[in-house]
Amino acid sequence: MSFKWKPPGDKLLLREITESEQHGLLTVVNNTSGLKKGIILSVGKGLPEYEMSVKEGDAVLYKKEHAEDVIVEGEVLKLVQERNVWFPINNDE
Repeated sequence: MSFKWKPPGDKLLLREITESEQHGLLTVVNNTSGLKKGIILSVGKGLPEYEMSVKEGDAVLYKKEHAEDVIVEGEVLKLVQERNVWFPINNDE
């Protein structure tokens, strides 16, 4: 999966996963903290002192208040700093 738009620095471009797309991914019980699930479409280059630990295609949890809405090619996506994603929820490991 390669997305042509790259976010700056330590930012990630995510597409929020809808309930119908979850396919057995981690379920958040009693989600009062506003956790959302997303798929990483694009990863910034990181910062000189910080190496990015996630990759394109990873499914992650993030808090909605840490995400900025951006419109890319007519689609509303989320821009989040990597430190604000909780952890990858991959099925391939």
